[in-house]
Amino acid sequence: MDHIKHQYRNLCLSVLLCLVTGFAFGQSNVTVTGTVLDARDGAPLAGVQVSVYGVAGASAETDSEGLFSVEADPSKNALQLTFADFETRLVYLNGRTSVSVGMRPEGFVGQSAPVEWVGGRRPGNDLPYAGTVIRKKELSNSGYVSLSQALAGLVPGLSGSQASGTPGVATTLNIRGVSSLNTNTQPLVVIDGVILENRLGELGAMGGPSLDPLTFLKVDNIESVTVIKDGGVALYGTLGANGVILVETQKSKATETRVDVESRFGVSFAPEKMPVMDAKQFQNYTMEQLTDQGWSYDRILSLYPFLVDKAEGSEYYRYANDTDWQDKVFQEGFNQSYSAFVQGGDAIANYAATAGYTQAEGIVKNSDFERFDFGMNADMNILKGLVVRPNVLFSRTSSRYLDESASRIANPLLASMSKSPMMKTFKSSDEGYPLPHYDGVGAFGVSNPQALIDNTLGEVESYRTVAGVDGNWVLMPGLDVYFNGGIDLLKYADDGFIPSQGVVPQQGGNAENSLLHLERSYFSTYFGGGFNFSKTFRGVHNLNARVGVRSKQNDFKSSFALDANSASDVFRKVGSGDKSLRSIQPGGGVWNTMTFESALNYVYLNKYILSGSLALDGNSRFDPDFRFGTFYSVAGAWRLSAEPFLAGIKNLDDLKIRASYGVSGNDDIGNMNSLYYYSSISYLNIGGLVRGGVPNSNLKWEETTTLNVGLDLSLISERFRLTLDYFESETDDLLGYQLLPTYYGLDTYASNSGSLKNSGFEIGFDAKMLETKRYDFSVGLVLSKYTNEMLSLPEGTESASNENGAGVNSVVTKVLGAESIMRVGEPINSFFGYETAGVFATAEEAKSAGLINEHKRPFGAGDMRFVDQDKNGIIDERDRVILGDPNPDFTGSFSLRGRYGRLSANVLFDFSYGGEIYNQTRRGLESMSDFGNQSTAVLKRWRADGDQTDIPRATLNDPMGNARFSDRWIEDGSFLRLRNITLNYALPLPKNKLVRGVDVHLTGQNLFTFSEYLGFTPDVTQGNVANRMGIDAGRFPLPRTVMAGLKIGI
Repeated sequence: MDHIKHQYRNLCLSVLLCLVTGFAFGQSNVTVTGTVLDARDGAPLAGVQVSVYGVAGASAETDSEGLFSVEADPSKNALQLTFADFETRLVYLNGRTSVSVGMRPEGFVGQSAPVEWVGGRRPGNDLPYAGTVIRKKELSNSGYVSLSQALAGLVPGLSGSQASGTPGVATTLNIRGVSSLNTNTQPLVVIDGVILENRLGELGAMGGPSLDPLTFLKVDNIESVTVIKDGGVALYGTLGANGVILVETQKSKATETRVDVESRFGVSFAPEKMPVMDAKQFQNYTMEQLTDQGWSYDRILSLYPFLVDKAEGSEYYRYANDTDWQDKVFQEGFNQSYSAFVQGGDAIANYAATAGYTQAEGIVKNSDFERFDFGMNADMNILKGLVVRPNVLFSRTSSRYLDESASRIANPLLASMSKSPMMKTFKSSDEGYPLPHYDGVGAFGVSNPQALIDNTLGEVESYRTVAGVDGNWVLMPGLDVYFNGGIDLLKYADDGFIPSQGVVPQQGGNAENSLLHLERSYFSTYFGGGFNFSKTFRGVHNLNARVGVRSKQNDFKSSFALDANSASDVFRKVGSGDKSLRSIQPGGGVWNTMTFESALNYVYLNKYILSGSLALDGNSRFDPDFRFGTFYSVAGAWRLSAEPFLAGIKNLDDLKIRASYGVSGNDDIGNMNSLYYYSSISYLNIGGLVRGGVPNSNLKWEETTTLNVGLDLSLISERFRLTLDYFESETDDLLGYQLLPTYYGLDTYASNSGSLKNSGFEIGFDAKMLETKRYDFSVGLVLSKYTNEMLSLPEGTESASNENGAGVNSVVTKVLGAESIMRVGEPINSFFGYETAGVFATAEEAKSAGLINEHKRPFGAGDMRFVDQDKNGIIDERDRVILGDPNPDFTGSFSLRGRYGRLSANVLFDFSYGGEIYNQTRRGLESMSDFGNQSTAVLKRWRADGDQTDIPRATLNDPMGNARFSDRWIEDGSFLRLRNITLNYALPLPKNKLVRGVDVHLTGQNLFTFSEYLGFTPDVTQGNVANRMGIDAGRFPLPRTVMAGLKIGI
């Protein structure tokens, strides 16, 4: 952090020097002339309003030839151009007395367009912070169910990984990498001024990914999204460390009544099936395992006659099959959506209302998503100077889902790849007639995928209401009172059931079936208010300031109930199981925040910009001694294009360098960890109270400091735009849990310790290569790179010696079979395991190597050859090394946008280069350690002395540890994907007053992915915490989707 502060002091001195030197330039008002043209074909625009920005009364209007003249100071002023159905332009004179300006129709958003920002709306190029604005045009017709899906690939520095292909499942968003080890890393979301609690999307009742908390908001109802990535998030205090996403929903832009209706239909397709062995190949593989264990033919015949084709009666019909179990799991999913948007108003009030229905089937059978949504907002001039803007969003969503845990007991996809193809779906009589009962686990110990698909119950129903009101009351010119308030109400119920028929016993073998119920409710209220001040002094000093207070009250309740062994699979609800196995776990809590906030933005001569913000944040989650914290940001920018030494560059619209520094926090550690408290439990149908935890009165928030430097450039009437950013951020006082001695009776307690660093750069580029009224063509590029590094480890985790091979100042954790290491100076959660050097081809080769495993067994022919890092002849945990890390080297996207007449197209590719993935699914399909089916890759396994291969021998129970966590299971996660393609055709219509327009569009999602990764989906995640990054463990793949739609405007 000292390094960042030192850089910050140097930046401040540089900015102040620029300000001082800038005061020397000045000039009196003169007549400024110019021409305003249509940027597409150079035709003059008549009737354009031209005003001197920030100077009252100084304005003009263009004539029939697009000409205008206005009194202004070229060294100080900028011109603002407004015209109906065209985007507003802000043009800096940069000392010029004659200008030529191109304007574009609505839909093209220039850098000077107003954006929603902390502290109010500002011209985009008057902000010295790092932020990206996404407009409705970039989101429309994308067909995504959730905003988090739609944003992925559009914003420099924002990465998004969808946890599963199940409709409605959360997409993990990270802004500039991961800034925390144990807490939620999702950015804060603010919708129309209401701060959302989007950290409630935890795992559902059954294993697998969480549902997306943003699915309640229909993407087509969004007007704009502003992503704040640097110190500008400081105004949100302990909520802002992961970045902030400001969402503005669609408002009315018309005074007459307008109605837009739209419908979409589509189909989702599963990817190619995982190649696994057929029945004959599986039979040979299983026989090989048994004979390797020394089993005789007679023993196999007596216990498993079907392996030697000697089964009779029902056993014959049970095992004499060649079933493709993946066909039993996958399907083509049908999607549909309908929506209506109504807007209108008059000079006093505008209103807008929207309603919609969305339904999407998953590519795995018995999974789907359904949403009903409704929204309404208004903009009302109640009194002179008093504007009130109410807004309400309501949705009901429901989902059917299946278990997606990393276990083939209940996960139908993993079971379908592991179930023996020799078996069949239903039982048969001795004569071979099918019976109406699912076949059981059988001799191979894997659940029946069809039974899981048909009888597993995962049903979620949620209701969410986000409502608010904000407004302004002008007290005098330049001074107004602002006020806002709102509620966020969420009700969520989740029922789960895992059947007994055809399924491996659960809960450690104690349960034939499992019944689960999860309820969550969340209610928050939000209030704020203060004063806005805006004034331009002497035409050169532009000042905007805000001071106010806000408070947020949160009430969260949850209850999880687990039941087992109901009388039959017909009884699926909690309460019908065995009371002795029933358990109930309540949770939740109440917490409040209060923030005193202030923000300032000062612009001198339209070229020197200073901004700052300050938040005094109070948070009830912490002890009174640590309840309040101060968070702040400062930023400055220098518009070089306004300097005389660049005034001669004709096509330079804007060139600005900027820098910012800020401090923000993260409070995601629960509500009770600083307090003494008791919890109620129920076990064996008996209730009681137990000590809830060990309090830590010194607990506080994580603190993140961020330094950012950047450059903004636009050329030729903003045909070419470039944004560059470099950042460094450091998070100190990491929140986490330390181990307790066993005599405490509790495992851990919450604490602050450890620090990590992120750094990187971002590039955003957009170019209109061709542009006329009839056709245009544009390209865009988003490129991001970040690296992270552990600066210090949490207390109590550092290794004091190298006994386990991890080294001093490091700690190893295990998640889903992966071993990851945190080591000072290395990326967080690097994969840590064994390095391999092929397979011993001959017994002589193995004997010559002289290696033994940790159990003193010598490696032989057909075993993996692990690298003996410490050269002691023993392969044990001291031989583990870093195998890579899940952080990609580069991520980004590039887009192609074109229009020819009425036909337009938008193509988006996203990509990732570098970054490793632990393929846990492949590990289960190539370990060859049990009777589960395997990938066809194992057909190349070692079988006889002299075989040259990279696949070891098949050995039951893997006594040599050939399948241990090693580089065998680490793969390159690089990919290039056609993420979205949209074609739109505006139908020609006869001129009438009834129909404004009819558009037909066709959209494709995830149509092609180019990658060497052997799993279904290369950009995979198992959750929104750091130690689950880059792990592929049985989640359902992303579908390929094609949709057609029709939109009618009335």
